[in-house]
Amino acid sequence: MKYLRKDLEGMVPYHTPYLTEGIILNANESPYNAPQQIIDLYVEEVKKINFNRYPDMDSTLLKDAIAKAYDLKRENVACGVGSDEILQCLFNAVVSKGDKVVVMNPSFSMYSEYAKIYGATPVMADANPDFTFNLDNMLNAIRNSNPRMVVLCSPNNPTGIMLSEDDVRKIIESTDALVILDEAYIEFSGEQGLIKLINEYSNLVVLRTFSKLYAGAAIRLGYALSIKDNIDLIDTVRSPYNVNVLTQLMAKTIIEHKVLYKERIQYFKDQRRAIYEALTKLGIEVYPTKANFLWMKLSDKINEALARENIYVRTMTFNGEKYNRVCIGTPDEVEEFLKVVRQNA
Repeated sequence: MKYLRKDLEGMVPYHTPYLTEGIILNANESPYNAPQQIIDLYVEEVKKINFNRYPDMDSTLLKDAIAKAYDLKRENVACGVGSDEILQCLFNAVVSKGDKVVVMNPSFSMYSEYAKIYGATPVMADANPDFTFNLDNMLNAIRNSNPRMVVLCSPNNPTGIMLSEDDVRKIIESTDALVILDEAYIEFSGEQGLIKLINEYSNLVVLRTFSKLYAGAAIRLGYALSIKDNIDLIDTVRSPYNVNVLTQLMAKTIIEHKVLYKERIQYFKDQRRAIYEALTKLGIEVYPTKANFLWMKLSDKINEALARENIYVRTMTFNGEKYNRVCIGTPDEVEEFLKVVRQNA
């Protein structure tokens, strides 16, 4: 890449295959579409759109709906093209060349990649050998690096572990850095999450998304919740008209009818328990999770068999060893996955 910055040499374009067939368990998506009631309401509203006009630059009605859902104000909400754009805006506004950014390890790879893109150095806070969260490692990383930003993920992608409220408070209170708490998967845990902490800590931003439980991956809508000053950071550097009118409309419809997703939470809780127990009985190394995916170690034989059957799972390398992150699918998809695993365990 002729014009790539020298400090970005070694980075490569990020691509993943667009899959439409087979059993897709590699992207942490919902296996179910949005409820039909929501789709029907959305379609009726789409008929009223003036497509010749730009969307509301500030996503006002959507922000109001999100704020109402969490008993906040419009000024506490920022919307972006997925949580990725929100993260990019925060890095762009806060991080400078030479800064440090502390991240959990392992965690979502883009946290470290964004740090590098904006000239910062990612500092890894390693998990315990069993992938549970190591608070001491995190606090030591913060103490030793004096970071500009700390990025947490709970439940963590790809391990599925949750951070306790007590641990998160200790992290926030240990630093003046901006702390990002990514709760993309929090709904699957059945818990409320830690949005309430934005009223106590001025250096906390909580991220949420419509891509996971709410089956809105196609609309690409993420949002940040924080005090006004931190929301202004995002709005200062984001592109105008960043969220299109179709996305604003669908996200507003979803958040206003989120009660329709309540039964799905129990489904994911039941399935992850069943999958965990089934794999454990087979002697497969698998870890407890609060998300819609499980972190495990499958043999090459099992991975090859899954690939032959067009069952797609994510393979990752951590500390030189291969692991798999497997998303929870429909009952039939889960059974097909387990069938192949049993036959090749």
